[in-house]
Amino acid sequence: MQILKLGYGFMAGLVSVAVAAASPELNLMPQPAHVTVGQGKLNIDQGFSVGLSGYREPRLARAAVRLIHHLDRKTGMPLSPFLATDASRATLEITNGHAGEAVQKLGEDESYRLEITPNRARINAPQPLGALRGMETFLQLVEADRQLYSARSVD
Repeated sequence: MQILKLGYGFMAGLVSVAVAAASPELNLMPQPAHVTVGQGKLNIDQGFSVGLSGYREPRLARAAVRLIHHLDRKTGMPLSPFLATDASRATLEITNGHAGEAVQKLGEDESYRLEITPNRARINAPQPLGALRGMETFLQLVEADRQLYSARSVD
């Protein structure tokens, strides 16, 4: 009897693992308020570029360059450490609405919208903190798939 109970528990565990593997769960920190996983992936290759549009400030530019360096190390591919001059043609376009506080305050808007399609990615944020959070989420979505690095399509 004891063996049967363990066997059923083991089988139930296998079924729950199989169900979990079938669902497109994303391990993101912090957990976004809403995520919709789409079809396809954005391939990260040596032509990958990042551009800033809207309100610009030095900390956003530094964060975007750090993102490029993180991808460079993560993928092992040499990526251009410079920001694209035309953000609308960049692989990842980061659009920021307006300036935030010089020092972060409680309740400051950290919201962002990240959209990744097989062709490009966009981060739209009302303030710099949201853009920074969106960049971190983008980095967390980049994964290896055999010999290719890509970011899963999300909205």
